[in-house]
Amino acid sequence: MGDYAVEIFRRNTKILEYTVYDASGNPVNLSEATLYFTVKDGLNGDLLFQKTSENISSIAITDASGGVFRVYIYPLDTSGVEPKDYLYDIVLENQSGRFTLFPPDIFRVKEGVG
Repeated sequence: MGDYAVEIFRRNTKILEYTVYDASGNPVNLSEATLYFTVKDGLNGDLLFQKTSENISSIAITDASGGVFRVYIYPLDTSGVEPKDYLYDIVLENQSGRFTLFPPDIFRVKEGVG
């Protein structure tokens, strides 16, 4: 699995926290940014779900000047999902353009208990 791989048990809640840095290692100010967290069944596969910072219960920018945000995964997001490996990415959109924060990585859904 890659550096940013995510594992979650199906029908569980998970909070992911990220910090965005520029090429010089400085935090990116997220005050004017919109973030998108997208999970797909492969690079060009079907969309499983997408989160956006336009909905604070999906993605919350917790420290805009420090580049920190949280992604909230809820039981309903994975309840109808087959346990296996998917791909996800995070895209930042601001006045400078649209940027993928890192290459797509594994979003592993494991079978939950019960």
